[in-house]
Amino acid sequence: MDSDRGGRDSRRKKYSSREKDKDPPKKMVILMKSKETKAEEPPPTILLKPKDSERAASPQTTDSKVSTKTNENQYQLAPRSAPSNVGTTIAAPPQMKESIKFMDDETLVINDSLLEFLSDSNDFLVVGCIGLQGVGKSSFMSHLANSASISSPDQMVFKAQTKSQVDTNSHCTEGVQCYVTDQRVILLDTQPLLSLSVLSKFYATEGAGLAVRTCHRDDPDFPCLENDVEILFLQFIAFVLSVCHVVVVVQDYFHDPDLIRFIQTAEMLKPPTAQSDDESDYFPHCVFVHNRCSQQVFSHSKVRDIQDSYQAMFSRSQLLIQSGLGIANGIFMPSLSPELCQGDPINLYLLPERRRPDRQLLYEVKDYEEIIDLIRTQIHGLPLMPLTHTTLSEKNWFHYAVKIWEDIKKSPLFSEYGRMLPTSSSFKTEQ
Repeated sequence: MDSDRGGRDSRRKKYSSREKDKDPPKKMVILMKSKETKAEEPPPTILLKPKDSERAASPQTTDSKVSTKTNENQYQLAPRSAPSNVGTTIAAPPQMKESIKFMDDETLVINDSLLEFLSDSNDFLVVGCIGLQGVGKSSFMSHLANSASISSPDQMVFKAQTKSQVDTNSHCTEGVQCYVTDQRVILLDTQPLLSLSVLSKFYATEGAGLAVRTCHRDDPDFPCLENDVEILFLQFIAFVLSVCHVVVVVQDYFHDPDLIRFIQTAEMLKPPTAQSDDESDYFPHCVFVHNRCSQQVFSHSKVRDIQDSYQAMFSRSQLLIQSGLGIANGIFMPSLSPELCQGDPINLYLLPERRRPDRQLLYEVKDYEEIIDLIRTQIHGLPLMPLTHTTLSEKNWFHYAVKIWEDIKKSPLFSEYGRMLPTSSSFKTEQ
């Protein structure tokens, strides 16, 4: 019995030892199997494997996944491609070949035909021009728009006076003409100020179309139509001062005190453009151009006298007449520097007479074409003041100009100023 028990115990020990020997490999097999099963689980495989590895799955699942993902990719890419398609489909504004009518001189209404040539860009410059009759406003604006028009008058975008118009003392520009250059510069050329030709035209129509009427046909003071036309000239100046970044005042070889006084009156009557009391009113850069100057004017003593007169006349004005440009900044001529002219330069340009082939220029005096190119470069590089508190595009500027013109026509300041002007009856009572 003892031997049997001993044999059983030994067998148990052997079996137990075998089981103990077999336990470690069984545990290793179980661990390896658990890793394989975890590796075959679908959730971590989808999250961790790349797109190429997913294609190794079953054909049905891969086809469905690929089709759904391609559809999703197409749906997500659609809005991204939309802006590029829109940008390519929008056509640039057509190029203007000549100026068009911006404001009609009979109805005094702004035409919307200019919108066709305007874009939605906010990188633009507006340059207006005012002056008396026959001083060369339209010619200067054409040369400012296109340098090729200097040598070939056929390429002038603004029509100049013909010989017959000069002989009959009639004006050429009617209302406001507009031209948009390829550099997105909007040029405005106005009809002449204080012109008898314009006055006679309104006399023929008995003042039809005037925004301000201080008298009528049955009024004994009907000659005060002259005052109404003068108010119209002031409204034109106020409009240009409100919607332009740069206002060019073209004169003959020397400044006209009556014209300067007239501009200051329009500045006083200009309706405020500020939306609130915290905002400051807008005033543009004012550039003075003296046309047909003799070569003797290009001296530091003459230029100093002209600049001193402008500083005295615009001492109380808010127009920007010192913007860092002009003929006395030392760029045009070394002798016309701020040190020699004894003061900061005024926005003043002197244009010489067109040189004939048989005439020679004096020392340092540049040619007309060279000065025009320098003027264009300096005006295009001016730091612009915003017209409003918000950024305007070209088309927004057009609507803003329409609003400003309507405000000017309805402003009571011009009508009150017109009633203060003298009439024929007032002269009779004084006598």
